[in-house]
Amino acid sequence: MALIGHYHEDLTAIVSSPKAISHYKQLGFNINWMRLYQLLDFRKIECGHESNYTGPAFPHPSMQSQMEYRPMLKKIHNFVKYLESKLELSQTSVCFNVNSVNIAGITICRNGRSIHIEVLDPFVCLDNSSRPVGFMECKIRLLEKMKSTYLLVDQEHLNKGEEKLFAWMEDEIVRLYMIQ
Repeated sequence: MALIGHYHEDLTAIVSSPKAISHYKQLGFNINWMRLYQLLDFRKIECGHESNYTGPAFPHPSMQSQMEYRPMLKKIHNFVKYLESKLELSQTSVCFNVNSVNIAGITICRNGRSIHIEVLDPFVCLDNSSRPVGFMECKIRLLEKMKSTYLLVDQEHLNKGEEKLFAWMEDEIVRLYMIQ
């Protein structure tokens, strides 16, 4: 339910309490810490509820593996690195900008303001479409809740060829910094 933004407040608080977690351990349950962390993090972002989570930190895959599986993410990151001096960007990085979602995006910074670039490639969308699914759909919703500025690079733009794609991206980045 959390993936689509629905939380049962009492149930979430009960199953994630330190007392409940201690009880699960006593009963010998194998706790899926990653899913519990995600649930609590999503709830914190969307509902503003803090938690007393004391489990392990959220594990992320290596950035190398993200770049291998997502060649368009790598290509767009290289282009954004090229734009660093032209647009006076202070930082560009590939990162997990929503901590509890293992989908890398690109974050660029200028004068202390950030823009997140999300690539809607086949790794995060339905086949032959720009319709994000599952965790990508959730990530976009969480970025909105966090009031983050983001740019979606969809399949339509990816298919136009590098020259048109990069010109469009540069214009969009400049536009987004102007309205921020």
